[in-house]
Amino acid sequence: MNTSYKEFMGFKTPVITEADKIFDEILGRIVFNLIEQFKLDGEFSNIWQVLDAIEATSPEYSFIKEWYINDGKSYVDSMDFEIPNTDDILDFLDYQGYLLETEESEQTIRNLVLSITAFCKETKSFLSSHPIVRLKNSFFNKNVRIGIPIAEDITSDDDRISDEDRTWKPRAESPDKTGLLVYI
Repeated sequence: MNTSYKEFMGFKTPVITEADKIFDEILGRIVFNLIEQFKLDGEFSNIWQVLDAIEATSPEYSFIKEWYINDGKSYVDSMDFEIPNTDDILDFLDYQGYLLETEESEQTIRNLVLSITAFCKETKSFLSSHPIVRLKNSFFNKNVRIGIPIAEDITSDDDRISDEDRTWKPRAESPDKTGLLVYI
């Protein structure tokens, strides 16, 4: 496989940070376990090919592909960003990797599916509630930049300062009348 497991799973964001690398290793372990548990042969270039092979060789487990279509893909989409390197995120990902590793030795297909769904839900919940991730997603991933505090009130007819196609808008004001501009 020439790509990262994030790319294999359908993520658009490349592996950049140490947290991304750990996350990528966990995804690799999940893919490896699926291929091993279902005794799949061949080379796969994306998760859809793995899911198609599972459905073809073990039709009684077609619910795995259905779960990915109905729920799993939304988890992938919601976690498709550069994961920041903070101690708590690194610790969380290390712990999730440890859980998957300890479950591998006694892995049945049922337990594998349960551990994959638990990993997806817990990781999405943890990352989406993390303050740094929330800040990055709310500002930086939506083409919004935080401006510098200003010392005087913004005065114009529509309370905006225009800059070609984009606009600086006041978004907060403190008691000392300094403001915060956001460029959108």
